[in-house]
Amino acid sequence: MSTDRNSAWVRFAPLGLGVLFLVAGIAHLLNPQPFNELMPSVFPQSWWTTLTVLSGLVELTCAYGMLRRKSWGPWLSIALLLAVFPANVQMALWAGSHHLSGAFDDRTIAYVRLPFQLVFIAAALAGRRTQPSPWPEA
Repeated sequence: MSTDRNSAWVRFAPLGLGVLFLVAGIAHLLNPQPFNELMPSVFPQSWWTTLTVLSGLVELTCAYGMLRRKSWGPWLSIALLLAVFPANVQMALWAGSHHLSGAFDDRTIAYVRLPFQLVFIAAALAGRRTQPSPWPEA
């Protein structure tokens, strides 16, 4: 890859991941039910909403870390991506069974989504490089 492309990836991939975490975190908090359906069955159903809300709060924390270019942002983001991977696998296994709602029940979406975890991890790793935050300090 050329230096310009690496530079663009390093500049924009962490920001894109931050925006993705922001949107996902808000969605988890505003409407936890569809995400509860993705919860691996090893967790008791009574925990599902709590875990969904907790993951939404962690996603918002990751969004802040990635968008503000905090040194801990990439590492927390990678930890979260690895922690939720079993739910993504659960989604793929259940997709098409009519157990899930909306787009979550689409087998193609579910399986295409799995390798994107690697892209998201690469975006988080790109955030390790020292870059100033594009946002002014509050």
